[in-house]
Amino acid sequence: YDMSRSITRAAPLRRRAYKILPGFFSDSEVQEVKALVRLNSVEEILDRSDSLQYNHKAFRIERELGTFALPLYEKCLTAMKAADLELWGDRLAKVEKVYPEVEFLRYDLKGNVVEKGAKHAIEPHVDNHAVVTFVCLLSRRSDDFDGGINFFGGK
Repeated sequence: YDMSRSITRAAPLRRRAYKILPGFFSDSEVQEVKALVRLNSVEEILDRSDSLQYNHKAFRIERELGTFALPLYEKCLTAMKAADLELWGDRLAKVEKVYPEVEFLRYDLKGNVVEKGAKHAIEPHVDNHAVVTFVCLLSRRSDDFDGGINFFGGK
């Protein structure tokens, strides 16, 4: 991915700045990720904190991504490293080990639909003390898509 295409969004607190990577995944890469989630080895994550309000179902897919789609997995990690270097001066270099966690979040399940007008589908939080978090919307804006707004504002 050509990071010169990325858009940087500053925030009042530097640690809450983020980058937008337009067109990061090709249509075929989106289909590849969606196919991984359908593998029998993928299970829903049920270890969510009782103190965190959320309206989605989550599935861990880092093992499947690293095994069956290694170039895509490396593409994501490379983009995260580049964003970290530009935004925060390489915070990743200050940690001894990293444990990438890749979650596929589904908000469109029957009986688990986020109400129209709801401000958040998950309340503000830090992902398990993450140094860097990568959020990727796998839908394209089209006639069959409603949504696509993320809320990354500070508290």
